[in-house]
Amino acid sequence: MTSSLRRCLALGSALAIGSLALAACATSTGGSESDYPTKSITLTIPYAPGGGTDTAGRLLATALEQELDTSVVVVNKEGGGGAIGVGEVAKAKADGYSIGVATDSNIVLQPIINEDLPYGPDDVETWGVAPSRFIIVASADSPYQSLGDIVDAAKQNPGTIRIAHPGTGGSNDLTAQAFALAADIDIVPVPITGGGAEINKAVASGQVELAMTTVPVAQGFVDAGKLVIAGTMGDEPAEGAEDAETLASIDVPTDLIPKAQLVMLAPAGIDDEVADKLSEALETATKGDFGDQMAKIGFPVSYLDIDDSSAAMSEVQRQYEQIMEQFGGEQ
Repeated sequence: MTSSLRRCLALGSALAIGSLALAACATSTGGSESDYPTKSITLTIPYAPGGGTDTAGRLLATALEQELDTSVVVVNKEGGGGAIGVGEVAKAKADGYSIGVATDSNIVLQPIINEDLPYGPDDVETWGVAPSRFIIVASADSPYQSLGDIVDAAKQNPGTIRIAHPGTGGSNDLTAQAFALAADIDIVPVPITGGGAEINKAVASGQVELAMTTVPVAQGFVDAGKLVIAGTMGDEPAEGAEDAETLASIDVPTDLIPKAQLVMLAPAGIDDEVADKLSEALETATKGDFGDQMAKIGFPVSYLDIDDSSAAMSEVQRQYEQIMEQFGGEQ
């Protein structure tokens, strides 16, 4: 064997070993961003099982499994009005394998009212999934079958009507306060722990007269004949509550009444390639069966990419700050 041939063989061996080492390295770290995903994804839902956010999150997990061709494991991390679960996502490694679902208020409102939270809006990236209007529900045999009924009764007997919400200072609570002050009535906010399912039970059982919620959260109890939708917090009827009175229909101002937005989120700093794959998967899913399934539970999907979602979050944050300033939302 000539010396030149030996050098060529040695060089080839070195290159082969180097290639194997690189391949082993890529395998040991779960693959490069362009290979994403190479393992299962964890999707955190910041509320207990059974509520509207939980149902939507599980539908989203199934849709992402189909679009990304990998398993998506759902984990419920309830507590703190959703803050515990969102905090788990915010502090996770920004590699696309830890994502979640939440409401816009979890992202922008809770850090305003609780400076001790370990996250803020800049600690997560969000994608818009589905907007919805807040609604007020009452038990099916309640005398409060419309917004007009509620306002009339509250003016005749101030401070006697209780309205449930999932957490003091949260979006439901602030919306209830905004409604009461805009309508010039006196109500009693009542926090109910355990998420939407427990709030539905509290209203249906007569523990409280009303609840500030959304169509997806209340729909199961409404369909079962246990609750009625007394009204929508807005100028236009909410999808799934087309027959209910609106604030505009009883001449109550709506300029500061917020909408709710369901979002998908990931830790800030996520790689662009990974973010693009998540974006593509979510956008495609909203155009298929996932969108149809979400509509059936009262979540009409409306996809927003990261940039548009960030702009929407900024607007929601401005709105909540204005509500708290004008209506005394300090808790």
